[in-house]
Amino acid sequence: MGWWILAGVWWWMMVMAWGWGLTRLITPRAWRGWEPALVPMAGLGLQTAVVWAGAWLNLPGTLAYGWAVQVVPAGLAIWAWRRHGGGMAAWRATWTWHGAAGLTLGAGLVALGAGGGGPTAMSLGSCDLADYAAGARLFLEFSRTDRMGFLGLTEVVAVEGTGDFFGYFLRLNHFAPSALIALQAAISGWAPWELVSVAGVVFLAVGVPIVGAVARVGFGLRGPWSGWVALVYGLNPLTWYALGHGALSQLMVAPTIAVITLLGWQAARARGGWRETGGWGWGMVAWGLLWAAYNFIVLVAWIPAAGAAAGLAWRRRRGRWLGAWAVGLAAPAVAAGLFFAGRVEGLAARLRLLEAHDFGWPVPGLTPEAWVGWVGAVDLNATGGGMRWVLAGLVLAGGVVSLRRWWWGRERGWLVAAWVGPAVAGYAYFWARGEWAGTNASYDAYKWLSVFFPGVLAAALSVGAAAGRRWVAMLVVAGVTAGVGQSVARFGAAWAEAPLRVTRDLARVQELENDERVASLNVLPERMWERLWANQFLLRKPQFFATHTYEARRNTALRGEWDLRDGWAAVEGEGARRAGGLVAVRRGSSADVRVETVGDWYAVERDPQAGEVWRWAGAAPRLVLHNATGEARRFRLELEVRAVKPRTMRLVGAGAADVGEGRATVVLGAFWLPEGRSEWELETGEIATPQVDGRELSVAVYAVRMIGVTE
Repeated sequence: MGWWILAGVWWWMMVMAWGWGLTRLITPRAWRGWEPALVPMAGLGLQTAVVWAGAWLNLPGTLAYGWAVQVVPAGLAIWAWRRHGGGMAAWRATWTWHGAAGLTLGAGLVALGAGGGGPTAMSLGSCDLADYAAGARLFLEFSRTDRMGFLGLTEVVAVEGTGDFFGYFLRLNHFAPSALIALQAAISGWAPWELVSVAGVVFLAVGVPIVGAVARVGFGLRGPWSGWVALVYGLNPLTWYALGHGALSQLMVAPTIAVITLLGWQAARARGGWRETGGWGWGMVAWGLLWAAYNFIVLVAWIPAAGAAAGLAWRRRRGRWLGAWAVGLAAPAVAAGLFFAGRVEGLAARLRLLEAHDFGWPVPGLTPEAWVGWVGAVDLNATGGGMRWVLAGLVLAGGVVSLRRWWWGRERGWLVAAWVGPAVAGYAYFWARGEWAGTNASYDAYKWLSVFFPGVLAAALSVGAAAGRRWVAMLVVAGVTAGVGQSVARFGAAWAEAPLRVTRDLARVQELENDERVASLNVLPERMWERLWANQFLLRKPQFFATHTYEARRNTALRGEWDLRDGWAAVEGEGARRAGGLVAVRRGSSADVRVETVGDWYAVERDPQAGEVWRWAGAAPRLVLHNATGEARRFRLELEVRAVKPRTMRLVGAGAADVGEGRATVVLGAFWLPEGRSEWELETGEIATPQVDGRELSVAVYAVRMIGVTE
């Protein structure tokens, strides 16, 4: 756990160091009271811009220039100090926000590190982290025009007019998270696969002080109240769900949209509009991050700001200035788009991909209590029984009554409506569409709510906290805090047993990248998690896929000279290279035998922390062996196995061995394996033992090894 904390704290310090000088220089006078909340986001924006420039200047990766570009934040910090000083008064006034960010950072790192070991990639179900890590390796080690190995393999990586892997990440994929991981890897010494989950915690913490600013500046909460709202965002199950599934871009853009909304809100309220409040520099940072992380989200990021400004214009009867206001909001978006021109150019292609593919997975429906922190499980299923509807009714009724009593008719009421209204309407639309069409649109509904969630949460909690009666406010605080605390405990327990994890054993696959004998690979592991991670560990090798594994990893003819297979059942000997839990086999060699399980076998089970894999067999398991060596060969079959009760196992036509309750390696004799396909029966010696879950188990097999016999 200590290494997790060290990696996260070091990254946070770097983000703050990069953001301080830029924030002091570009923050308008009207924002000085909440300037410190913006420092971490400024750091992310500046780092993203630097890596983008490095890529387009064709520099050979952040390993070559990562330390050199540290002069950029250092120079800005010196300039800012000479012009504006340290601004310590603002820091003292906003300490609760950064305290909440620190608690979020610490809680996230401790929860992720609870399973033991050093920093690594782990997920509760999504495989997105491997994709981000692949992009990070690109920007860490390669230049834009490199075409070695997998990078320029057009038939595999071509997506919507992009014919190389580097171009895919520059134009279509989520550039910013990968770029930030690459820069941090260059200056910290950790590899992308070690930093990618840490990145999620850091990106979440970056948004926490911004939510505090939203609560204070947008909704009028003072003192520790705004810090409490910020902490609830940092520990909320909706944000931790994103953290658990590696939604790095989502965690970045949600607070960025909040900053854009505050920009527009401040300008709409000021008599002099944008001339009085300024903020064009911050507009460049915020819109630039949106272009770089989620380019398509630019199309809707302006909605809360525009709705609030339109409401104020109607209330004040000042509609004529809306045009100038809109130009002031759009101009930084256009300017940032010119800098990130490749992201703008790829926008249409990204929209076509979103329309063509049913991305994501089903996400449970979220009723109002979930939006403030009450869920029943880490998959966002609701609290069981009637408690869900009791809590939902209380939240909804409290919000309506409080809004009517304390906010209706006030200017801030328009900000509440402009932020919450589109979020709820969009969520309802996507959810209904998914239910009607039977698609994963509930995933789109969750994403839609998430990108507007800072404002939705701050509005809901601010309305509750401002309800007028102290005992009501304290009930709100106690109830919401209990909900998020319960969720944090659940997520911590889930991450300790995360089903998807990069172990040191899996990371050893990268050893094949330096093996000159392995010229090209067909990447064939059964699970997408292993396939994607093998891909990013082996970018210097040409790779081919039998299934459409992900965008830019298309299924094509298997033209690799070697097959990369799961290592649970494999042949050892000349022509085979074991690399961690996988094995590479040269096609047509004496080791080119593929093993399949048929008959009485149960699903693969895993211990993610130890990297162990096993399958339970029943009474009549069978092995199908595909001999592609070109001739009949003699092999010895070894099993790493343990039994429910001691028994004798036999490979019919070969030999037998006694198997005990302890894990051991047994030899089931030697046999001639004919060319082509053949089926072999395993006898367990007695009827399998029934289990409480209905399965009839005999032995657990941890490894199947076929070893060539020459005598």
